[in-house]
Amino acid sequence: MDKSAWREQVKQGTIDTILHGLKQHPEWAEERFARGGTCLHVAVNRGDSELVSALLDWGLSPDLKNEEGRTALHDAIEYGHHKIQQQLLDAGALADINICAILGDEKGVSRWLEKNPKLANDRSTGLSPLGWASFGNQVETARLLVEAGARIDDGELLCAALVAHVEISAFLLDCGLNPNTYCNGRTALHAGATMAYTCEATDWAEYLLKHGANPFLKDHEGQTALDIARQGLSQQQKSPGEQTHDFSGLIHILEAYMNQQEPTLIWRYEFVPDPDRLLAFLQNEVDWDKRMRARLTASYGLPYNYSGIVYPQTEVPTWLQSLCDAVAEVTGFQPNNCLLNYYPDGGSSMGYHSDANEQLSPGTGVAILSLGAERNFQFRRKDQPDRICTYPLRNGSLIYMDDQVQQHWLHAIPKITESGPRISISFRHLCSE
Repeated sequence: MDKSAWREQVKQGTIDTILHGLKQHPEWAEERFARGGTCLHVAVNRGDSELVSALLDWGLSPDLKNEEGRTALHDAIEYGHHKIQQQLLDAGALADINICAILGDEKGVSRWLEKNPKLANDRSTGLSPLGWASFGNQVETARLLVEAGARIDDGELLCAALVAHVEISAFLLDCGLNPNTYCNGRTALHAGATMAYTCEATDWAEYLLKHGANPFLKDHEGQTALDIARQGLSQQQKSPGEQTHDFSGLIHILEAYMNQQEPTLIWRYEFVPDPDRLLAFLQNEVDWDKRMRARLTASYGLPYNYSGIVYPQTEVPTWLQSLCDAVAEVTGFQPNNCLLNYYPDGGSSMGYHSDANEQLSPGTGVAILSLGAERNFQFRRKDQPDRICTYPLRNGSLIYMDDQVQQHWLHAIPKITESGPRISISFRHLCSE
């Protein structure tokens, strides 16, 4: 048998012929196949546990690496071949820091770091230990690596995306990773749409979308995540026996976000019974702050930082507390800060912005009471700047914007040529720390 014939037998998995060739030509054990892998890599990638066992019994080393620096054990774990993974470990395969990371072996990771702290950022396998931990959804191991100095880059989120892990994605985003940064020509949403694993994919995608992922971004081939998911569903329908991916669920959640034409708002059009009287009272009784050029302001309740101005803690007066109690019935939270904005005329305005969610208690938004002249309230999608929605703010009306509106929309009050005075009161529940 010549070498080329033997190589074909390796690809086909013919055990007896493969072993016979190795017996006659032991040097063939060093032959390289796809991605520079050995015949053991080939067996692992095919999921052929019998061939793996035969090659190990013959004496083939489990620690030979392919051109990506990965052993057969790396491949077995990545492809989910658990039986083969155990075979390799039983045969003495080296569990390096990356193997320990993806398996969640924190003690093993710590031992490797004690030997060489630089391993926290080792990429000899094409992926850092943090990337392997992300692929395995090992949050505590990832935390250990970050504390040891592991650099966070967008490849880690891409690894989490490939297996739709919410937990590790949340950890990486909390560490400051941008869900919209490209890695290898695609974002995390593109990578997740490629796989769309059952059940997890929709929860994972919804989590990313709620935390700023932009579904309108296109990959290096000009496709959105929705385009990729639709192609995946089409291919799956052609092979009805392969139902391991939840493309339908992912398509549903992506369409819901991409087709959202307007922000979701709660309105109460006659929230106060005598808005003109309240307007006159505020004009005369409030100690207005004049530090802002575009309008006058005042703040009551907890300290608040707004447009570069720091407002100290101020006692909430009785008249305002009764309004806070009424607002709480609409929003479900008790406001602990009220910011007043006084627009003397139509020349007073507010540019496009979104309110700082980091100052708000989780799950809460902003309610705004409008008094006086009617002004337009404009919303513009962050990911589609040409999509603008305009709403009139009627005298005495209350509008509530939840945290998701702040996440995806900017809002503004543009200048107009003629208008009477207007005062708005925004109600928030700020974090106490």
